[in-house]
Amino acid sequence: MTTNNHNDLPQAVREFAGHYALERRAELQQLDSNYQARIADAKWPETIELIKQYCLDRFDHHGEAFLFTSGSSDATSINPAYAQHLETAEEKTVEFLSTALQNYPPDVRQDVTSWVNLKLSSRKLHWLARATKEHLKSHPAPVIDLRSVEELQARVNSRMTPEFVVSSWQDVKISFFNEHSVEITAGSATVIRDFASLGMAHKRSGKPTLAWVTLHELAKANGLISRPTEKSSDWRTVEKRFQELRRWLRRVFNISAEPLPFVKGVGYRAELKIICAPSYQR
Repeated sequence: MTTNNHNDLPQAVREFAGHYALERRAELQQLDSNYQARIADAKWPETIELIKQYCLDRFDHHGEAFLFTSGSSDATSINPAYAQHLETAEEKTVEFLSTALQNYPPDVRQDVTSWVNLKLSSRKLHWLARATKEHLKSHPAPVIDLRSVEELQARVNSRMTPEFVVSSWQDVKISFFNEHSVEITAGSATVIRDFASLGMAHKRSGKPTLAWVTLHELAKANGLISRPTEKSSDWRTVEKRFQELRRWLRRVFNISAEPLPFVKGVGYRAELKIICAPSYQR
């Protein structure tokens, strides 16, 4: 088995990579320094606005710094490593936000977290779009026979058509048959899926993710969780699971509106219908 050895690279390449990494690190340190000084001197509610902007600016820094990794020899797609870089940056940003807000009231944490999550989703799409545009510049479309245009368009349309076409969470219903399988009704479409086919399985173990476990707990509670559950013993853990679940719901149903708002004095209440079916097997 062979291993990658950076010493095999030409000296000039290694020096350039080291210089680039050092530049980016210095820029990030300056960004951290500026915001930490401003946050330390600020008072409520300015501190919240600074924390929110800091999260976005730091994420954008990573989007810009790693943009060069999006290059690919495949003319049809960017390098998936770039999308993974953005996913990692998003996760670390959410983790930082959770720590920064730990001393604030739950309703403030929820409002700020929901806002930042939505903004991060938007910024991630921005950077993916920019990477795609740069990729297309370096891979111009080939000249094709015009007689093939209609066939090509039909293929593109079939790939772009989403499985679920809905505009509101009120049009979505998820019913659990058992802890592993659900029936999803979205608009006029009704399908039966298990957690793995919905991308909710751990890559290594194949077991359901914690987001899926949270969705199941939510179904057993008829779409409302007002206190920590058996699977999540404290609110901070519950909040983290709901952040993951929100991202999954928005990705699957392509609806940007808040699916799982936190209602003060009530708890987390689903905007879509999440239940256990009458035939639910315990």
